[in-house]
Amino acid sequence: MFDLKTYQVLKKTTAADDADAILYDPATHRVFSFNGDANSSSVMDPQSGAVIGNIDLGGKPEFGVSAWDGTLFVNLEDKAEIVQIDAKAMTVTRRWPIAPCEEPTGLAIDREHHRLFSGCSNQVMAISDATNGRLITTLPIGKG
Repeated sequence: MFDLKTYQVLKKTTAADDADAILYDPATHRVFSFNGDANSSSVMDPQSGAVIGNIDLGGKPEFGVSAWDGTLFVNLEDKAEIVQIDAKAMTVTRRWPIAPCEEPTGLAIDREHHRLFSGCSNQVMAISDATNGRLITTLPIGKG
């Protein structure tokens, strides 16, 4: 945690191994780290900096997005899946495959149309319907 005016470090909080992505959910006012090697998400209170929970994701998370209604989505790189999380209950509520996508890393959301866009290492973008957990299509993309 740091002061936004001085950038002085106020407190350090430890998440799990390989915490390589972080997300603030405005609906629950919580911070979520996505921990690749630990196959989990650490949940933190941004006011105190305390870890208030840990969510087992059942695979290696890469990047997550918030629907701004207390629902989070995260790519699982090693499973080629998307996991849906109830941010308030701190539980996984649904998961679905996005094959032929391989090793999804980047994830974006179109909140208005309930679409998720997963960037995959095999040069495809997987487009999913966030309301029913269905893969809609894949499109070719470039390397990197």
